[in-house]
Amino acid sequence: MLKIFRFKILVTCLLPSELICHCGANCTLNRRTSTTDGFTFRCKKGHELGMRKNSFFERSSYNIRDLIVFIKYYIEGHSLHMSAKCANMEYKSTSVHWASFIREMFCEYIYIYTEYEMIRFQGDVELDESLFGRKIKYNRGKPTWNRILIFGIIERSSNKIVMYPVDSRGADVLIPLIQKRIEPGSRIFSDSWGAYSGLNRLGYEHCTVIHKTSFKQVYINTETNEEVQCCTNRIEGAWEIAKDHFRRINGTNSNLFEQHLCEIVWRNHVHRAGNIYASFFDLMKTIYTLDMAPRFTYTKPLFRTWTPPSKTDEARHNITIVQGSDAESDGEEASTVDTSEPTGSSLPASIDNSEKSKGQAKPAVLEEM
Repeated sequence: MLKIFRFKILVTCLLPSELICHCGANCTLNRRTSTTDGFTFRCKKGHELGMRKNSFFERSSYNIRDLIVFIKYYIEGHSLHMSAKCANMEYKSTSVHWASFIREMFCEYIYIYTEYEMIRFQGDVELDESLFGRKIKYNRGKPTWNRILIFGIIERSSNKIVMYPVDSRGADVLIPLIQKRIEPGSRIFSDSWGAYSGLNRLGYEHCTVIHKTSFKQVYINTETNEEVQCCTNRIEGAWEIAKDHFRRINGTNSNLFEQHLCEIVWRNHVHRAGNIYASFFDLMKTIYTLDMAPRFTYTKPLFRTWTPPSKTDEARHNITIVQGSDAESDGEEASTVDTSEPTGSSLPASIDNSEKSKGQAKPAVLEEM
């Protein structure tokens, strides 16, 4: 009985309790056994509206209970096949459409933040860039499929992350994003990619680690004698989670890449909040207000930092499959280190500080041991 009571409360919040007809008259709820839900809204002039009008479930004949079961399993991270099976839903078509409807709300969530406009990181922050795309076998030849470069920033204190698809990883692209998202005076940890070399002059404490020689670098603050350990474990772990998402779905269509990226970021943000169900249905009630038709305000491309593949590219490369490769694309700017980097899970137990960074700007008050 308790589960049925909770379900009725949930449906009451997600379906309209009253409606105004297009003729301007108020509608009342009337029983209609021939309909899927058993009720319809009707005005004095005889106009009839469905019980699901202006809701997330509008234009669907599926049982609402089954749709909520599908939503539950999907936001819990189960596979699309498992979600469809538990909801008695067809896997290859219907479940794909409903999953896309859910991800549209994640895109709106990112747009509500105006591409994370309300998010500013401070304190200890890690940043890195990673290439999403199929791995080249034996690292030979050029890829013949779409590969997308992603720039990520993560705050250590909150573990909150932002991700941007970018056209290149040059300083002219990355530095404005860093200044937009990170407060001056913050301590930034990164690898020794050349685009980050000017961060000290911009008011940041920048610590670098050369992954070619070691995976952790120790610095000493000359003013406070504080020992600072520089590594990029958090952001590397975030890449692993993001690429696992694409491995589970066996890749995605290029024009749906932004939807999946928004889902990854949304899951990261609500995981910090604690209650994933409340966060999702609060987002649904924000978009589907029930008093009018839902209005999605986000535009395509959602992220203004990149140029999505053209229709010609999409026709030639219909699928973007992520196989977990962190190797950077050929033809990019020359870096001071090898950009083929292992993830944080392969860190050695010892710290190798024998090699010093060459040609990299050191923090203003930090020195290497």
